[in-house]
Amino acid sequence: MPPYEISKPRRAIQSAQAPLLTLDTNCLISLAKNQPDAVHVKRLVLRHRANEVALRLVAVSGSERGPYGEPLASYDHFQRFVDSLGMSDVPILLPLAIYGVAYWGHAIYGDNEGTMAALLDSIWTILFGSTPRMLAADTPDRNKLCDALMMWAHIYHGGQVFITSDHHFHAAKSKPPLLRIGAGQILTPGAAVSAFDA
Repeated sequence: MPPYEISKPRRAIQSAQAPLLTLDTNCLISLAKNQPDAVHVKRLVLRHRANEVALRLVAVSGSERGPYGEPLASYDHFQRFVDSLGMSDVPILLPLAIYGVAYWGHAIYGDNEGTMAALLDSIWTILFGSTPRMLAADTPDRNKLCDALMMWAHIYHGGQVFITSDHHFHAAKSKPPLLRIGAGQILTPGAAVSAFDA
């Protein structure tokens, strides 16, 4: 399995030693809206361009919500959004295909009840307990499914640091078990900058 899969050539030249950092949707929204974390995300982008870290995005980010709260309608819309943030050189990871959430042609069409589905089920249970996992997008908890797919892509594609300000990932009940199943580290944008400045 390659270190990451992308849907078109959008690679920055990276050092083999550069740690793999996955940015979640909140990082993109903070840039788009110039929220407090934007300054930290911009610092991480500069480190990416200096080949000190290897940033990655997840194709499900735009399906969760765009800059104005609504999901971006197509993968092309998502790419234009990413490009507008000045991140066209950041590779985009493919999530597990879930109808109505993943972008058609830009997802991994998996193994149903095999290891890919089992990883998603494990992440879902860690984050959301016994709440039944949704199988499609037409639910009121779409963002939960997108959160689980974001972490799925991070782990499946060998990510080492998951960057998010989302409290679900930092909660005491969630973070340790996510680390145990392969998340590496889970840091806020500010903590990530501090860690790589040290």
